[in-house]
Amino acid sequence: MFENNQIVQQMDLIPRYSNGSTWFVLLLFLCVVFIALARVVQQSIVSISIQNTLFFETQEDQIGKGVRPNALSRLLLNLQFVAVSCMFIYWFIDKNKTDNQQLFATLIPVGYLLYQLCISFIAGNLTGQKKIAREEIYFTLALYNVLGLVLLIEFFIFYFQSGPQTTALKIVGATYSLFLIFRILRSVFLGLSSKVSWYYIILYFWTLEILPILIVIKLLFDGEISGMIN
Repeated sequence: MFENNQIVQQMDLIPRYSNGSTWFVLLLFLCVVFIALARVVQQSIVSISIQNTLFFETQEDQIGKGVRPNALSRLLLNLQFVAVSCMFIYWFIDKNKTDNQQLFATLIPVGYLLYQLCISFIAGNLTGQKKIAREEIYFTLALYNVLGLVLLIEFFIFYFQSGPQTTALKIVGATYSLFLIFRILRSVFLGLSSKVSWYYIILYFWTLEILPILIVIKLLFDGEISGMIN
């Protein structure tokens, strides 16, 4: 009897949910609805997004093989990515920050996705490489479709299980970084296929994509990163 009481007390000390858990559950349900609707519109949208992401082929080659995503299905999966990534950020962020800081940090994934699309479009038009820009946007949207699905699975695993939050942060951070690296590799493939110089490819990614996100992470998540390292 005494041992059972000890076990109950120990279990009570392990919080399974954070503040706002009702909102998290509702948003998770919304994510599932987005995926279901996307599959209703185009049943093969998930497999198409995976092929778009993993196969190092041009957009024209993939469309020639019948790998063509429906625009509405792709939009629904991107909305699912926005929802689950915002949930992760809000769950991880230091609640001692002001409401404006929390809101800004939560919207970072959305802002960065829009930033990548806009930069690709502007750079393509300024340099005359509009075909590369279209392919970059096409494969970026596909990649975020797949990333959103992976993050949703990870959120289900981490949020509803007891355990250190820092472990979840490290794994999610590694997942996001892996997808960003894969996006860079895809973009390098597109650039080299179009005879773009290595110099311009490296200059573009470092100055317009990698450096800005490192600055934002340093400014907003310095405390969280220091705590994770220590």
